[in-house]
Amino acid sequence: MTSPLLYQVLVIILAIISIILLTIRYKNKKLTKFSLFIIIIFWLIVIAIGLFPQQTTIAAHFFGLKRGLDLIFGVSIGFLAYILIRINLIINKQNEELTKIIRKIAIDNEESIDEED
Repeated sequence: MTSPLLYQVLVIILAIISIILLTIRYKNKKLTKFSLFIIIIFWLIVIAIGLFPQQTTIAAHFFGLKRGLDLIFGVSIGFLAYILIRINLIINKQNEELTKIIRKIAIDNEESIDEED
């Protein structure tokens, strides 16, 4: 086996630091167990791709692509689209909750103004 390239070492260090920081966030109850699990799986995949980049070409051929980089880009775009949709749903839900709260406050204030008159 050849010695690891600089990017391989950096990828491993980045992944390990990320996993440690995520574990700390989980222990501080700022991350769910499911989110921690998914993100750790992601970083393990990143480590595997960093250590064995030639394997992405084999996986790409399985999906009918010529290069491993094409597969990585395709999966990344799909993942980013999923994240955008998820964030949009969260924002919409919070917007609806905020609207309900504002309506309730407005109704309560209207009632208190009527009582003063």
